[in-house]
Amino acid sequence: MAYRSNGTVDEQAPFWFALKEAAIPFVFGATILISHWTKTPLVRVFLYNPDIFNIPLIEQRVKENQVEANYNKLIFSGTLLLAGSFFLSMIMNYFLAIHFLHNATGSQEDFNDGVAKLTGWGFAVIGLPMMVILMITMWRLVSQLKSITGLENEDILLTH
Repeated sequence: MAYRSNGTVDEQAPFWFALKEAAIPFVFGATILISHWTKTPLVRVFLYNPDIFNIPLIEQRVKENQVEANYNKLIFSGTLLLAGSFFLSMIMNYFLAIHFLHNATGSQEDFNDGVAKLTGWGFAVIGLPMMVILMITMWRLVSQLKSITGLENEDILLTH
């Protein structure tokens, strides 16, 4: 328990809170990575999905060009980048929590203030790099698909 009956915060609370902050993106990253070897890799659910990409046309062209190995490597690299973004988030979450909570073992108000700062800074320090990695991953998917299929952006991406 983080709070004691006298209103102070346990000395181990910052560590356990940081561990919890790191555990959530770790689970997401590990799940995305492991899913690559399942029937439905999560990279195909979140990024490379039929709502965004013209997958039937892409896969037809992959077969025609006989570049299945390159295509599979591209999907795997997308999985690695997506999972890697969560592993980076895991590390950043842990150290950000330690940074804001390491001196917050006095009162409950100090601890809550540290959690609030952690939440606020988390959007900038963690959210922005995650968005950049996702944009790079999408850009890489499209540019590599163009390269191995000979298709253009208009053919690869769906315009609803």
